[in-house]
Amino acid sequence: MSRMRYISFPKAFNAFLLSNIEGREKDYGISYSTNGYRHDMYLFPDVSPEESNVIIVDKKDATFNNCFLNKFVYGLYLDVPPDLNRKRAEIARCYVNDEVRHREQERLHDIINLSVVHSLCGFIRKHIKRDEFVEVYAVWTDHENCIYDSPMDEMTISLDNLLRQPKALCLKTWNKLTIVKDS
Repeated sequence: MSRMRYISFPKAFNAFLLSNIEGREKDYGISYSTNGYRHDMYLFPDVSPEESNVIIVDKKDATFNNCFLNKFVYGLYLDVPPDLNRKRAEIARCYVNDEVRHREQERLHDIINLSVVHSLCGFIRKHIKRDEFVEVYAVWTDHENCIYDSPMDEMTISLDNLLRQPKALCLKTWNKLTIVKDS
């Protein structure tokens, strides 16, 4: 089993599944190399996946019962920037006492969380209008039975407040966060 996040938007993206356009990327306005990317990943004509830490994938066979108000649902991955991943490895290899290592890991975790939230907020800001919202739902999945029921807990936050309270994105499983663009 693994943890998965899904995100819903009020309208469809101007994006294309790599599996649907492979070999014809230029016809769809994709001007960057798509080698090495997941086939279930959405590609955006104006942004290479290397320019964003937000990865949107096909929701595949996932079914949602009373989970989302928005009808366009996607899988969501939030990637850690490579320099922060390197720093994480350096801290793990470092020869300091456990207390110092733990403190450094916690500090880096907070920096990573802030970076990921900042990337997601930029992505959301670009793809919704004022008074629209997205919904992020965290679930456990066995990747075989992908039928999800209503969240156990829900929270709403403005997009601007999410930047000030990045821990709000640290959802427990079966919880949903609605993010509203109010400015």
